[in-house]
Amino acid sequence: MVVEAIRELKAESGEDSASQAQIVNKLVHHLELQEGSGTSLERSLETSKKISNVIQHLITKEDVLMVTQDAKVKNERLLCLNINVDLQNMDLNQ
Repeated sequence: MVVEAIRELKAESGEDSASQAQIVNKLVHHLELQEGSGTSLERSLETSKKISNVIQHLITKEDVLMVTQDAKVKNERLLCLNINVDLQNMDLNQ
């Protein structure tokens, strides 16, 4: 889902990287508003933290994402897909 969000943002903007905040916002919007029947601020914050943890895992453990430009605030850093990972042969629907 995170990889798909990055691909969509790349197609929309034409840029190779997107800010973590854009990715998190897109996924929270998709998970909470489009798939659910509405949400509360607390639930959105909880979902946002979970997505941020997944992104961190994809960077540090899975090596699927890369930080292209770091920032002092974590959600302002720019992320992109790791070009050395073959996403076609990877099961991303786990």
